Amino acid sequence: MADAIITDVVQEVSRILTASDVVVDELVIHIGDYNPRKEDGTTDYISLFMTYHQCKADSSEGRLEQPQVDGDVKSKWRLSGGDDLKEFVSIVVESTNVKAISVLRYRGADTHDVIEQFLQRLCTNHTIVSAMLQLTSTQNTTIDVLGKSADMLCHNIGLQNFNLDLLETEGTTKHSGFGNALKMNHTLTSHAFNFCDSSIKLDLEELVRPLIMDKNGHQANSTLTTLAVSRFSAMSSVGATFARMLRKNSSIKHLDLTSSLTSESDVQELIRSLVENHSLETLCLVGCDGVKGSVFATIMDVLLVNFTLKAIELGETPLHAKGKHLAINEQLRRNAMSKELHLKELEMAKPTSARVIFCGSPYAGKTTLRKAVVHSVEHRSIISKSILNPCKDFMMKRIDEGQRLIQGGKQPTHRTRGIEVHSLKSSEGIRWSIWDMGGQEEFHGFHYFILPDLSNTGNPSLFLLVCSPYVLRDEGCPSKEKVKRPIQIEKELEYWLRFIASKSRSTISFRPKVIVVLTHSDKVPGLVALAQGCVTSLKEQFAKLLDVWSEPIAVEGFSTQLASNVASVIEDNIVNLLQALPPVYKVCSDVRLALKGWMVRNPKSPMMNWKTFSDLCQEMALPGLVKGTAGGSMIEARRKAVATSMHDSGDVIYFEDLDFLVVDLDWFCHRVMGHLIKLSDDRSKLATATNPDGFTSRAYLENVLVDSLKSSRELGYGGCALDVTAQNLVQLMLRLELCFEDTTRSHGVGKLFIPTILDVGQSAGLWNWSPNNQNTNSTYFGRRLQCDDPICTFIPQGFFCRLQVALHNNFLKVDKEMRAVYKPKRDFIYVMLNGVEIVMDYNANVGTHIDVLVCSHEKSFDEALDIVHGHIIEKIRQRCAAADGCQGIALVEGFIRTECVKQCMSFRERRGQAVLLEELKQAILSHGIGYQHPWDELREGKNVILDVACESAMNLMGTREKEDVVRRGLQ
Repeated sequence: MADAIITDVVQEVSRILTASDVVVDELVIHIGDYNPRKEDGTTDYISLFMTYHQCKADSSEGRLEQPQVDGDVKSKWRLSGGDDLKEFVSIVVESTNVKAISVLRYRGADTHDVIEQFLQRLCTNHTIVSAMLQLTSTQNTTIDVLGKSADMLCHNIGLQNFNLDLLETEGTTKHSGFGNALKMNHTLTSHAFNFCDSSIKLDLEELVRPLIMDKNGHQANSTLTTLAVSRFSAMSSVGATFARMLRKNSSIKHLDLTSSLTSESDVQELIRSLVENHSLETLCLVGCDGVKGSVFATIMDVLLVNFTLKAIELGETPLHAKGKHLAINEQLRRNAMSKELHLKELEMAKPTSARVIFCGSPYAGKTTLRKAVVHSVEHRSIISKSILNPCKDFMMKRIDEGQRLIQGGKQPTHRTRGIEVHSLKSSEGIRWSIWDMGGQEEFHGFHYFILPDLSNTGNPSLFLLVCSPYVLRDEGCPSKEKVKRPIQIEKELEYWLRFIASKSRSTISFRPKVIVVLTHSDKVPGLVALAQGCVTSLKEQFAKLLDVWSEPIAVEGFSTQLASNVASVIEDNIVNLLQALPPVYKVCSDVRLALKGWMVRNPKSPMMNWKTFSDLCQEMALPGLVKGTAGGSMIEARRKAVATSMHDSGDVIYFEDLDFLVVDLDWFCHRVMGHLIKLSDDRSKLATATNPDGFTSRAYLENVLVDSLKSSRELGYGGCALDVTAQNLVQLMLRLELCFEDTTRSHGVGKLFIPTILDVGQSAGLWNWSPNNQNTNSTYFGRRLQCDDPICTFIPQGFFCRLQVALHNNFLKVDKEMRAVYKPKRDFIYVMLNGVEIVMDYNANVGTHIDVLVCSHEKSFDEALDIVHGHIIEKIRQRCAAADGCQGIALVEGFIRTECVKQCMSFRERRGQAVLLEELKQAILSHGIGYQHPWDELREGKNVILDVACESAMNLMGTREKEDVVRRGLQ
């Protein structure tokens, strides 16, 4: 019966293959035994899958399929002997109707002669455009598959795609010949090798040789656009070989090196080669263990100059596990937008502007130093005027005050609120702005909000970390009698270095420069020597993230000469920073100059509407931004892209949907937001305007902002060309994610949640799971997102504040479909999604992790975990990866002791009751799937809260995580 079936099927296949009006779109031939447990694997069985269509006006599609069947061998197609199989393969390969064919041989099938015949027939078949040959065998191959395949490619002139999969195949000879094949073949566009668990070796050097341009710019093969070498194990450096190719290749668009790079240095060399490459669009490094460490920073550096790459696939790599692929995707998205708007066609030039950021603790002397430096620069460069404070009378008042400070050496009478911004121009024509950050703790959250991307190439950053040796008294003023201990100075410097490193974009070539400045050094003997030791230690600690200047600057009273010396140090470092950076769009510099001129003409206008900005671009004839030189919509999109770029670099505040720009950052950061945040000190006012849940009346906020506007007018900002209203500022705060509005009206009409002004008293305190969920069927688990490098980075409070707003805005989109409930507090978020309770708990005093605690009654463990990963963990990592996020942070996932989650333990109590995901996976691989993770005893004073216990490691994991452990264990 089986012979009759197979005869009928072969006849039907032969009829289709020889018909003049049929095109076979895909033909898959399986050869061998599908049941690996069957000992008798010598008999040849085949299974076909074929799709075809008829070439007629009323063309119809057909499908012929014999599926795999377990059990009854007779139900499979059986050919009696190798000759019948060879004849069948000949019919297939000699057909002119087949366009794509795949031949798969399973382990145990003795069909070497059939495979050899298949490759020989392909030599003369010029109609098949795609072919794949997959061999699975535990025995030494009796034919040179690689050699025969290379020979076939030398003669074939029809194939465009050829894939060769060698699975569990052994071999000892290093095979060559593919290089010669690529040299002779000019029709093949895609070539793939897959060496899964195979010991066969391929001569990579010979393979890529025809893909490298010679000294005359000639490339032997320029038709191949896709090349894949997957799961290749070799003693030689795979990355270095392909790096040499990429540096001098103009045709490869897609390169797949899945699971072929195990060395970090190998990956580094490959990535660096892309600086010189202008053809590659997709790079696949899935499963490459070498994609770790500083590879991320190297990729981010390369993407600053390479705008050809469209995708870098990093699945199943250490960087992907830390969420770093999100920051890479964000940069790729920005590059794609630049390319789409043809920004690369615009003139490029070396950057000519930079930021100088003064940071440090309260009363360190930042503002005094800033005013002295400003006076020094403006005194020796009379033609330089303030961009952000152009009013002449106001400017002269500030200069006179600075002169008096220099002469008297006294502390300023006021403290900086928010961030004060002042712009200068050096005698060499370089523009730089000073950002004086208020040192008070209540402003630190706002610093995170407003500081731009600290490694943006168009506006690099130099930090002056100002440190005073005096301890602050309880009332917040420095005590001239009490000097800080060495450990206090080191911890203070370390805090600010961690803040800078966390906010900075990961980079190797363009690290932010940090200079430590010691004030009152003449009053404290031995201070410089003491600080020198701290700086040397911290420079080494932060070497991969920051460029810390080797020697601190000692300030001995604010003399004119001292201010001039500090200004010179700043300008010299700015020049060095700018010289090291790649070119940027010259139009951004042109726009900065145009805005400066506009502000001089409109000294009382801190904001500008979009129409005014567009008209300015047109009037100033800014290159690439003038309508008439290209389509109107393209020019408008370019203008918006330039404004967005200037927003990211800290020159303006702009969002497309608000239709206006803030051009005076000092006015917004200092006069408006500084005044608002300082209200957190006024408990009586907040008590009447803020409810117990931390929501503030919108009307009250608008009144506060009106007061800020009145204060600004008193300083010379009245009569704005754009009538700035409190409503404008509320819109801006909403868009900056400084607050969100309660659209559910559960807290009253027009209520706003502003995380940065919340008092500690408005924290969550003790909390409990919903009584409806506390039963024996409930599922409890906890995940921890922890800084991968808690020594050099931390999660700023401002990040969590912004996260509270961002998650709220995201949950508005899924509210109806997932029955979302959202309740934020200070350093705390409660969420209900589809019956799953989720708590996000953060502590600014620790700052190294965010705990995600889960209780589910309606959903299974895996279902609840999918919700947590998709709507919480992924969103947190996306916020980190954003340009205005914390790109210096890598968040790794861990597990929290289940009993801590079930009993609603506090942040402090469960702090040490967690283990990292990767550590737990390694423990299972070492000890087996029965591994029990030990938990330490938890005490509160002398009382034992939780005893020593063990918990099944596999029970802590979700299904996907368990599958990953099993997969790694089988490798």
